[in-house]
Amino acid sequence: MPDLDGFMISRAVEALKNASPDELIFEHIATIHLDDRARFDKVRKVTFDDRDVVAGYVYVYRVTAFTLDRYFSIPSPVARARWSGPSPATKPKE
Repeated sequence: MPDLDGFMISRAVEALKNASPDELIFEHIATIHLDDRARFDKVRKVTFDDRDVVAGYVYVYRVTAFTLDRYFSIPSPVARARWSGPSPATKPKE
């Protein structure tokens, strides 16, 4: 897709187990723009690391693609993740 410009990442914190996406409040947390080389790659892998998470919480993510002339896709199906490690701001004791 040569006119693909990038992706917007949205996140919600799930308060109720397996809440419907309609019950969640999503906030925009990142925008990833593709450079010209990435836009034309046949095999494309785009990654995003959320470093603003707290251990024990369930986070729900969705992605929206957008083109160079600002047409937006419908949001992707949601993906849920629970961070079980230490909070990124917490450094383990040595």
